[in-house]
Amino acid sequence: MRFVSRENIDDAKWDACVEASSGLHYALSWYLDEICPFWEGLVIEKEDMYVACLPIPRRKKLGVKYIYPPFFIQQLGLFTADKSLNVLDFITKLSTKYDWIEMCFGAQEVPIEGECRTNMVLSLNNSYEDLSRGYSLNHLRNLAKIHKKGVVVKESLDVTNAIDLFVADKGETYSKIKDEDYQAFSAACNAAKTRGRLKVLNAVNDKGEVISSAVFIHNNNRIVFAFSGNSEKGRESGALFLLIDEVIRKYQNSNVCLDFEGSENMGVKRFYKGFGAADESYTYLKVNNLPFPLNLIKK
Repeated sequence: MRFVSRENIDDAKWDACVEASSGLHYALSWYLDEICPFWEGLVIEKEDMYVACLPIPRRKKLGVKYIYPPFFIQQLGLFTADKSLNVLDFITKLSTKYDWIEMCFGAQEVPIEGECRTNMVLSLNNSYEDLSRGYSLNHLRNLAKIHKKGVVVKESLDVTNAIDLFVADKGETYSKIKDEDYQAFSAACNAAKTRGRLKVLNAVNDKGEVISSAVFIHNNNRIVFAFSGNSEKGRESGALFLLIDEVIRKYQNSNVCLDFEGSENMGVKRFYKGFGAADESYTYLKVNNLPFPLNLIKK
């Protein structure tokens, strides 16, 4: 097990290791490159292959080396097809180099002592008719209502509408997300687009206005609901119900899993559950190796 700097990581080996594991796009080299200005890897290599890799988004401030959770990455953790490996060994190795560790580890790595968080997923391996039977009555009512309002879904490969709508609607609430974070996400989406993995759906009203926009990133058998933006008109009409319903229609009868990215917000969680989504746990881990007195200040 060794630390490998970004410039020395073999992208093909890295991405093959991620794909052989959960395949989450967050850990692919091209996505990390756009989201994280500085990252490295903790790698086990055998027979000229990476058999395990753990991405490390890193920063340094006032001489303190630390690992942080970047915006637009829900979870990272250990990526390996070797079930004999213990994630705790990797965490111990991280602690030899980093004074502060803050990272979310995937569902396959639980149990790790930490805060349990909830992702939400929906398997799309049934017909739309069967899947829609899992919708809540409220969701069915909202879909019936919006179909009468002349709102249509249009596909796009541009995330600008989603970002602009979100900033106008929620920007003040999520003020910790800076312009450079949105720019990084946009660049990551462009990287996904060049690889045929980006799907953007816009809800357009009868006046030609984009009133809601949803961004999805598709990798292997998982399509992740990565981001969305809504307007007042979009909320009033229930446009987001329509956009998610469109994805479920599109990928019905497939081995694809729709990953809602979950939420600890009960209202958002209820919205996802209304489509029949099931809980999937992952773990938020925080390790404080800071020297005294910084270990008392930073909690």
